[in-house]
Amino acid sequence: MSTTTIDSLPRDILVNVVSFVMSNSLRDHSNIKLSCKDFYKIAEDKFVFQITSLERFPMTRWRYREEVYEFINRCKESGNPEALYRQGFIDFFSKNLKVSGTENLKKATENGHVDASYVYGIILLCESDDGTIKQKGLKILSNCFISGKNCGSKEGTNVEENSNRWLPGKENNITCCKKCLWEYEAHLFCNMLPILDFII
Repeated sequence: MSTTTIDSLPRDILVNVVSFVMSNSLRDHSNIKLSCKDFYKIAEDKFVFQITSLERFPMTRWRYREEVYEFINRCKESGNPEALYRQGFIDFFSKNLKVSGTENLKKATENGHVDASYVYGIILLCESDDGTIKQKGLKILSNCFISGKNCGSKEGTNVEENSNRWLPGKENNITCCKKCLWEYEAHLFCNMLPILDFII
């Protein structure tokens, strides 16, 4: 009767197992490292920290124990999109560290993180007067969602010229081009910022 050993299993299966365990709890992460040398090596691999889910770890920092903070920080250093998104969000909106915040959100966006793409696109749309940067923000946002119809705005119309088209109570009946839709979305997002300061 043949037996299956860890050595005989494909590495990608072992990586997925360890990543799943790490996502569950730090205690399980420690236990799997102690179980055998093969799991220890994989559990210390940068790629595993990069793909590990952080869903079970709350975003609010005041809930973190030191070991949780160190774990999430290692995920961030390994290029984990969710960890980069969280750090970028906190840096930009809570600590007013706009350069590092934007850079982390950009990295998370480049790694396919949808929430980071949304926030990064809104920031590019709101924070710059450079038309090229605004267009980059619009492109990122458009890639997140399929939305909007042509509103008949002239090419090259400025944001200020369209800013009065949004009226209270009309949020659910917007028929417009992508540019106007996302500028409206940016307006709503910016109005939320004082509230966001209290939940980080």
